[in-house]
Amino acid sequence: MAAFDAAGIYALIDLDTFNTTVTQTEPMWTQAQFQAYAHVMDTFSKYDNVAGFYIGNEIINSAGAPTLAAPYIKVCIGVSRK
Repeated sequence: MAAFDAAGIYALIDLDTFNTTVTQTEPMWTQAQFQAYAHVMDTFSKYDNVAGFYIGNEIINSAGAPTLAAPYIKVCIGVSRK
């Protein structure tokens, strides 16, 4: 992050850690997900060149796809403990 900052680059940070992903067909919200996402946010929130966080960019990605996961994506972004 320091190298990016020195170059004037801002980063968008993915909250998903691959084993905590929200799935399209059987979404769920667990304490493990909360803790993992909060850890990512806590780790990167100290950097001035973080533009933001994202989650679920590939979950609702096709016309007519079920939106069952939408509420779970929304709750993921609200995990900041600060």
